[in-house]
This record gives sequence, structure tokens and C-alpha cells, in this order.
Amino acid sequence: MRSFGALSNVTVFWEADVSSEEDLISRAGNITFHVGQTRGEIELQVAQDEVPELDKRFGVSLVNVSHGRLGVRTEATVTVLASDDPYGVFVFSESSRPVRLPEGHTLVTLTIHRQRGLMGRVRVTYGTLSEADAAPFMTPGVGRANEGNDFVPLLESVVFAANQIEAKVTLRVLDDEEPERDESVFMELISVNLIGGGQHERLIVQSPRLGPKAEIVAQVIIEANDDAFGFLQLSAPAVNVAENYVGPIINVTRIGGIFADVSVKFSAVPMTARVGKCGELT
Repeated sequence: MRSFGALSNVTVFWEADVSSEEDLISRAGNITFHVGQTRGEIELQVAQDEVPELDKRFGVSLVNVSHGRLGVRTEATVTVLASDDPYGVFVFSESSRPVRLPEGHTLVTLTIHRQRGLMGRVRVTYGTLSEADAAPFMTPGVGRANEGNDFVPLLESVVFAANQIEAKVTLRVLDDEEPERDESVFMELISVNLIGGGQHERLIVQSPRLGPKAEIVAQVIIEANDDAFGFLQLSAPAVNVAENYVGPIINVTRIGGIFADVSVKFSAVPMTARVGKCGELT
């Protein structure tokens, strides 16, 4: 702002603190006031980068004028707002999307990964989806596991310390004797909260945050088990039929699981009879 006289052209020189060198494309410059002009603006061009940062402050000072003199208020504070997710973006690692394993009483380890910024202490809440919850996505040929029978449901949290990149969490898979096809257990990241180590002057919106929907859900596939597709056998070890009989002779019985279509090949092996027959039954 120009006070008192405005009868000539005046050039005002400004300079930013040395600490702004990495944030500004140019940390010094000037602005010209023409005759009668009482207001002017200093344009600061902030350098673009992908480095996660908290708010940064530096001073800008008027250092000289070509005519007239400087007033009392010659300094201002400029704040470059935090950028590039300083507290992190949280997802499940690719190795957890999906994990396949056979059925059995076991613990599955999944990895939560922290991308971008590593500042602050962050609590990440996660939990399993029940069979009644909508599936985040569909996997052809894979059903849904049942909580309590196939896995132990959970709702827990883990704390990331500053500079911590990943954390391991576990899911308990159960064993049963029911024939089952491939089944999925989904574990989802539910929320993230900064609990310490952040800046106090201003809340940073959308940091920390969860990653894309497709990356915050881990999938554990429990492979088909307990003879999920069944085993096939003849209904009797021997049968008697009359000569010249045409029709069903013996049944093929499917025991165990009945998932999917299956085929069984058979053949008639001559013993005392002379003619053999073979074929395929579906």
C-alpha cells in the first residue's frame, strides 16, 4: 500500500527469507507503482514438488524503494500450506490382494502399507466383513466364508509411529468338516486418525487418509476343501442281471461335496463274458 503522495512512478524492491529458497521459484523481485497508484501486489510463485510437507512459513520484506521511503509495516508472513499427504495414505500391500491358503486352523498375516508421507502417529482401524455384508468385488467361482465357522471375525486397530512404513495384522482361519468350494474372507481398512506428532497450528484436511477402495480391502481365499467336488463310486460291488437284459445295471454314487459339474469315465471289463463296453457318465 502506498500512502501520502502518489505523484511519480516508484519501484519497490522485496525479498523473501533465505529459508524460502526451496519453496519459491524466485525469492526476490520488485513492483512498480505508477502515478496515482496506491495499491500493488507481490506475486510469489511456489515451486511444485511431490515431497510430503507440513505447513511452512517464511517472511517477505520490503527492502528498498526508488523514490520516497519505506513505512513502518515492511514485513509479512507467508504460509505455504501442507501438501502431498504428509501423514500418509494407507492401503493393504499388493501381496495381501489376494492371499490363497488351504483350510486349517492357522493365522494369516496381512500387511498394511503407508504411502507418501511418514509424519505423525496414526491409528488405523480395520475389520473383517461378515457374509451378510456386500462384497467389495466379485471373484468368479469363489463364494463367501462364514464368520465363526471359517474364520474369527475381528475389529481392531494398529498404530503407526512416525517414519513407520508398514504394519502386520493377522486373521485366524478355522477348520471344519463341511465340503466347501473356494471361499473369500474380506478384511477392510475402516478409518485413520492422527493421534500425535502433527502440527498444532492448523488441522490438515484429508491427511491422513485411506487409499482407493480397491486397495483398502484384503482378500483371503480359503481353497476348496473336504472333498468339495465329491468322490464317486459304484453303488454295489456286484450285481446279477438276466441274460439279454437292457437297462440300468448299477448306479454311480457321489459322496461328499456336490459343488460344480463333474464327469466320470467307466468301462466294462470282460471276465467270463466276451464283449466289453466303455463310456463316460456326467
